[in-house]
Amino acid sequence: MSQDLEEGRRVLKIEAQSILDIAERLNGGFQKAVDMIMACKGKVIVTGIGKSGQIARKMASTLSSTGTPALYLHPAESSHGDMGVVEKTDLVVAFSYGGEAPEMGPLLSYLARKDVPLIAFTGKNESSLARSATVVLDIAVK
Repeated sequence: MSQDLEEGRRVLKIEAQSILDIAERLNGGFQKAVDMIMACKGKVIVTGIGKSGQIARKMASTLSSTGTPALYLHPAESSHGDMGVVEKTDLVVAFSYGGEAPEMGPLLSYLARKDVPLIAFTGKNESSLARSATVVLDIAVK
């Protein structure tokens, strides 16, 4: 068997185990996040930067495709005039594995001032993002 094939199998097994580990950590926060999305009277605004931004774009696209008004907000662009898209009736979903992306700071402050609910997907439950969130979903992987 080739070394590449073995490496491919090893990586897939690690990823499969990570999904099983996250499934075991699902708790009441997951249900609360679902309830918040279902009860949202405005838009679901999804944000993240870098790889997390790519995931956020995909989530916003999928939500829109399934009938939930949603859009992607780039956190760096938000502090240059785009925060105006966020309304009191909206819900923000933020992705940041480390939870400390500096580009997120101004947006998190704005959401707190406007009392806009925030769902955080992060691997660091003690991060600035997690502390700012209404609900934190733990996506830590080994």
